Amino acid sequence: MATSSLSSRLILFSLAWVVFALAAAALVLGTVYRQNAKANFEELLVAHLYNLVSAVELDDNGNPSATPQLGSPSFVQSYSGWYWAVTSTKDTSKFLLSSQSLAGEVLTIPTTNKIAFNDQFQRFYDLQGPSNEAIRVVEAQIFLGEGDDLYHFVVSGNRNWLDDQVGNVLNSLYIFLGVFGAGTILSIWLSIRVGLKPLSAARAKLNEVREGRAKSLDGEYPKEIKPLIEEVNALIASNATIVDRARVQVGNLAHALKTPLAVMINDARARKNTLPELVEEQVGTMQDQVQRYLDRARIAARVGTATSSCEVSPVTDRLLRVMKRLHPHLDFQSELAGSKKLLFAGETQDLEELLGNLIENASKFAQSAITISCATQILNGAPKLHFTVEDDGPGLSEAEFVKVLKRGERIDEQKPGSGLGLSIVRDIVKDYQGTISQCESRHGGLGVNVELPAAT
Repeated sequence: MATSSLSSRLILFSLAWVVFALAAAALVLGTVYRQNAKANFEELLVAHLYNLVSAVELDDNGNPSATPQLGSPSFVQSYSGWYWAVTSTKDTSKFLLSSQSLAGEVLTIPTTNKIAFNDQFQRFYDLQGPSNEAIRVVEAQIFLGEGDDLYHFVVSGNRNWLDDQVGNVLNSLYIFLGVFGAGTILSIWLSIRVGLKPLSAARAKLNEVREGRAKSLDGEYPKEIKPLIEEVNALIASNATIVDRARVQVGNLAHALKTPLAVMINDARARKNTLPELVEEQVGTMQDQVQRYLDRARIAARVGTATSSCEVSPVTDRLLRVMKRLHPHLDFQSELAGSKKLLFAGETQDLEELLGNLIENASKFAQSAITISCATQILNGAPKLHFTVEDDGPGLSEAEFVKVLKRGERIDEQKPGSGLGLSIVRDIVKDYQGTISQCESRHGGLGVNVELPAAT
């Protein structure tokens, strides 16, 4: 049984606990039963002693006389270990009366120096009987008649009989505990096997996904492992999305590089004198394309994962400090809602590039004021960051806003720039599965809404 197996560990731990608990129960119950059996055995001997005392009286000559009926045939059976006797204090080595089971033999009664009587004038001790059997003895000192003569009354019981009785009960107890333990271990084993069966099913489904025979871990699972199954399915879907995006990005990059390469090849074949300048220009274009698709691949690889997050406030503060130096005539304001930290579920450089392009674009057309605001919203059960950048410039129509989101498109050719800013924003928003839209600015110019995933 491999200890690396979860079920094996549970079974081993359960087995160890069951064995320990049953062993402790057997020890405690056995000890308690032995003590109670010994106490009951001594109480039985005391009861026989009282019957013996009540049956003995002095005859006309002042000698003890009795024919006690102690209710047990063992006191008649020779050397049974069940004996009774009466002797005088003057000479304890000679029995005045004794049971038939002693067959005339005498028990060696210890002196009071070895074993003292208690406050009830009784004492208990162990002896060996006439046939070397182990016996338990109760002895009492009693005055008979009106004289001063003190007599010893002795009753014994066979300890082997007691041990046999205790052994029989304890054997039954141990058998019961053994059967109970085996049943408990079996039930634990079955419970673990049945309880962990959904994990085995999930492992089998995962093997099917790995071998390409399934696309997700479908089926019904207990609520305890259902979140894990959902996370695994989300990871599988995310990996599939990343692979699809990688294929698309590679295709786009190959398509983007075909034109510059074709231009250089055609010019080289024509052997034009402008080849060095053309090579430099087209290589620069290819570098921009490669960097662009590498950045998009980097973002796409992180979407849907929880590997990074950044705080919004430091990013906006840092961007606004830079913009205030570049555009000192503009009034930049930041409005971050809520007392808790606003966290973006992504990389800091991505948020900086997105907000930087939005603010830089607004700075080109604003007359005097630019406001950036951010708040957290819950949409479809997921936390979202809602950014808004507003200016007091001339604004854009809906058609113009759609146009400037395209790569290289510009509305005002007199303004500096390459026309890539808002298209970069659109690409980043798309890769983070967010949204971008136009809204009415409080300053009367253009307002841009961006919705991005928030980290908790």
